[in-house]
Amino acid sequence: MSMGLRLDVTTRWNSTYLMLESAIKYKKPFEILKVVDRNYKNCPSFEEWNRGEKICQFLEPFYEITNMMSGSSYPTSNLYFMQIWKIQLIIEENLLNKDLTLKDMAWNMKEKFQKYWKEYSIGLAFGAILDPRLKVDFITYCYKILDPLTYAEKTKKVLEKFKRLFKEYVKNFSIPGVSLSQSPTESILMSQSNTEGKKFKRSRIISDFKMYKIYCWKERDRCLFR
Repeated sequence: MSMGLRLDVTTRWNSTYLMLESAIKYKKPFEILKVVDRNYKNCPSFEEWNRGEKICQFLEPFYEITNMMSGSSYPTSNLYFMQIWKIQLIIEENLLNKDLTLKDMAWNMKEKFQKYWKEYSIGLAFGAILDPRLKVDFITYCYKILDPLTYAEKTKKVLEKFKRLFKEYVKNFSIPGVSLSQSPTESILMSQSNTEGKKFKRSRIISDFKMYKIYCWKERDRCLFR
């Protein structure tokens, strides 16, 4: 199925990604048009194409994450923390990008992120804690990656509020025999958004997390049995 060029909407990063993605696919036709049509004066230079590809790669995770989080055919509450954390991590990693355009984009994104998502972690972390594959270890890992100096305090704060919430639940609701609905399979957690045939890979996050847990277990055993 052919896809034409798309126009940008200045207030939406997703539209910028789609515009660049579609334009890059027509890179060769644009270059041919420059040769055969004298009136075509605005063909991007090699440097501009290269920058466009970098910006497209930078924006792709944001596009895939927003599509995945808006899904309606699978549970998403346990995925929010991981995805918002990944957005924050990508932004932080690009604040010192050597490409000034990407660096400026990252700083602008951080300003917006701080405005709307500064306190995202508390509520969203509850969903990750309740996922039996993630639990508290995962939010500890995520906080530690972002800031090794404050991760313990942040984890403690989340757990205190989580315990308080649970106490309120026990106090106000009776707890009959628990009926567990089928949890989303690992293929859903690790699955990738199929929007427009694209798949968003998150296996690296889970893989790194598992390696982190193995490291922690080894360190614990070393301290116990030395």
